[in-house]
Amino acid sequence: MEGRLLSRIGLSATQRPIEEGRPILVGAGNVASDGAPDCVIVDAGHGRRLDLAVEVPASSPLEAVMAHDGVGRVLRPSG
Repeated sequence: MEGRLLSRIGLSATQRPIEEGRPILVGAGNVASDGAPDCVIVDAGHGRRLDLAVEVPASSPLEAVMAHDGVGRVLRPSG
């Protein structure tokens, strides 16, 4: 393995904008003549389908706007 260059790979699920992570990966020595970090960015992207539900206790009537005490029952931990 002597004489071979190492590759540095960065992986992030939250980096946005993705280009701002480049200087961290390449360091000060690997910069192109125009000042841009010399690296390749692969943005596979990923989106998830949202599954949202609103659950209301059976003892509260379902209304367009729930009363304050009804919200408290939903959000308050039981036990």
